[in-house]
Amino acid sequence: MVTVFSNNYIQVYAHDTGVVENNEKGSSELKKSLETVEQYIDMDGDKKFDESLAREDNASKDTIETGRIYNEMVRLENQGEHDALVEQRRSWISEATKYGNWCDKGDKGAPPIDLLDRQCQKYDKCYAANGWGNTQCDINFLHNIGRNFDSIKNISAYAKNYAKAAVLLFAGKVGGTQALAEKFPALAPYLP
Repeated sequence: MVTVFSNNYIQVYAHDTGVVENNEKGSSELKKSLETVEQYIDMDGDKKFDESLAREDNASKDTIETGRIYNEMVRLENQGEHDALVEQRRSWISEATKYGNWCDKGDKGAPPIDLLDRQCQKYDKCYAANGWGNTQCDINFLHNIGRNFDSIKNISAYAKNYAKAAVLLFAGKVGGTQALAEKFPALAPYLP
């Protein structure tokens, strides 16, 4: 895959035969899910998911789990626990942070086992080449989550909810999903 970055716009040329592009239903589901969770996040204030309000509104189990994962990401980031956050970003499948060859702490030097593991590999390699916290790597990672959401959501409920929480974490840094879509138009098809 070749990615070209230019002034807040990303063009992705998929040469990776393992990439599964989202269908319209997958994009629609991701948008709706992000919008539902985001309504319980104070994007202008403390950036926290209000679990009590979500429960009062009888929000779905997925909404609450996504919010909890998101709150943990925010907590770790606010405490400056960058190593823990990086490790958790890679721990898509289980709370034990073990998955595949690339999504747990460090890579095992083996090929990715599936699509999700491949996205972690691309993200890790981008950081290795461009430095930890590189915005271009983050945006490309979010683009890959969006365009492959149909496949990611079928891995497990935790993988699906973690992917949504990761998108919301980055959205929170710029004022919400709408602001993220405006700043990075390539992400707009996957954001509410």
